[in-house]
Amino acid sequence: MQVNIRSIDEAIVMGAALSLQRKTLVQESILLMLVKESLKALGGPGLLSLGGKFLLRRVFEVVVEARSSEAFVALCLLTVAGTSLITQKLSFSDTLGAFLAGALLAETNFRTQIEADIRLFRGLLLGLFFVTNGTSIDTQLLFRDWPNVLSQLAG
Repeated sequence: MQVNIRSIDEAIVMGAALSLQRKTLVQESILLMLVKESLKALGGPGLLSLGGKFLLRRVFEVVVEARSSEAFVALCLLTVAGTSLITQKLSFSDTLGAFLAGALLAETNFRTQIEADIRLFRGLLLGLFFVTNGTSIDTQLLFRDWPNVLSQLAG
């Protein structure tokens, strides 16, 4: 059995759970861990979405009043980078953060201006997305378990 540990936090949680000896402590620890992770999974993106919706509207209004297109584009890119960082800290993928940022930006009153300003960077951002996802592929796993990979790909 192969375990894929993506962060130091996951390693600590798994190590702590495996190091417990008594059955009652293990059950309490697992229950506590499940509650904590469930709250993080449900509450994190939800709070980020709700908080971002109200906060972004006000921040964009301030930036638009400044009449600086550079600040406007920087705010859009900062929104994507910030939500990606927050979701990564919550043990989710940064791609989920970028998706949430896109949804938040699409819900603002400035979505047409955002689309027009970001259009210049579309090719660069798409290339960056595909390069980062392409480099995160575990090629050793592909070669080692190629029958499983092919069967799952066919499925």
